[in-house]
Amino acid sequence: MSGNGPSARKVLSGMASMDKTRARHIAAMMMISDGVAAMISPRRLALAWVGGPRWWSKSMVWLAKHPTATRVIGAAEAAAGVALWAGCQKKSTADAGVAL
Repeated sequence: MSGNGPSARKVLSGMASMDKTRARHIAAMMMISDGVAAMISPRRLALAWVGGPRWWSKSMVWLAKHPTATRVIGAAEAAAGVALWAGCQKKSTADAGVAL
């Protein structure tokens, strides 16, 4: 971090102090996009994650060989992300005093 200067420290500090609703919103967006990517291109997505511990690599290779399973997992992940995002929306609009 020494070469990145004070701006990197400011960004990292802001991320560490992020409120729970915003963190959940970001997690939901990542889950939705990863789930959709798994449904569109299951083999490519699984192979992109090969590496790391042996058990993880073996799991990703298995998922690459079984695209239907990867798509089902991706659909479940996207659905969970949408549910998480919907929960964030209810909280943020209630906090803002906005009626839906």
